[in-house]
Amino acid sequence: MSHWSLDLQKLLKNSHRIAVLGAGSELCGDDAAGMLVAHKLKEIADDHPNFLAMEGSTAPENFIGVIRSFAPDTLIIVDAAYIDGEIGEIAIIDPNDIDGMNFSTHMLPFKVLINYIKSEVQCDVVVIGIKPGNVEFATEPSMAIEQAADILTAEIRRYI
Repeated sequence: MSHWSLDLQKLLKNSHRIAVLGAGSELCGDDAAGMLVAHKLKEIADDHPNFLAMEGSTAPENFIGVIRSFAPDTLIIVDAAYIDGEIGEIAIIDPNDIDGMNFSTHMLPFKVLINYIKSEVQCDVVVIGIKPGNVEFATEPSMAIEQAADILTAEIRRYI
């Protein structure tokens, strides 16, 4: 188990209601990382009443009402993020460090979104970044991103 998965285990060990919000553009190659994870998790969400998966695309702020109604203990936001490592690298990102990070394009800055969710929903927020490679318009996600999405999906399923 890698370092990020051990950290995730610690963050989720006392969570009874978990929500996942995938972000990114499915039209821009590796920027779809968060959307891939959310899509895979949505397939099993109906069978788990204490779990919610949402595909937030480039406007994840549109799901704040849904998140508030669900009232999770922990919200996991997954997005492509320019972090250290190879393409497909997975990392938990401290929300306090987001100001200096480059995330994929969104309508609302991530820091503002996270602060608003914390104040409105009063849940823990975990940000997971997957390092993208090609984010050109009209390209498919790379194999490294597909594999990272599968690994992260499997890890999150352990806590559902």
